[in-house]
Amino acid sequence: MATAISSISLAFAPMGTLAFGSISANYAKVITLLFPARILVLRNETDHDVIFQTTRSNVAPASDGTNDGIYIASGETLTLDASANKSEQAGYSAFADGVVFWVRAPGTLPTTGAVWVSYVYALTN
Repeated sequence: MATAISSISLAFAPMGTLAFGSISANYAKVITLLFPARILVLRNETDHDVIFQTTRSNVAPASDGTNDGIYIASGETLTLDASANKSEQAGYSAFADGVVFWVRAPGTLPTTGAVWVSYVYALTN
């Protein structure tokens, strides 16, 4: 028995960026996802390492090291494909709309560059 093949249209969402002067030892907001993200790219183009974290509100996470998320070294990029492992029962994974991405410097503060959060979302499910 043949099965129908359907396609999902994807689009780039507006990216979030934060310049080095706004990155400190305390978490600063980078972006709130407007759509569920299927593919997410975290980029650190500053001259020092940073830590990203997420919340479901506009309240910044604790910056004391007890709630740190993903560490990204200077000049590095992390790409997460949440839809890579689709299952028939659960469907696609995604970073939910409304998730807020935060960034902070765990040590020396950046003096150049910026961080970016970019993502791809599905126009249809």
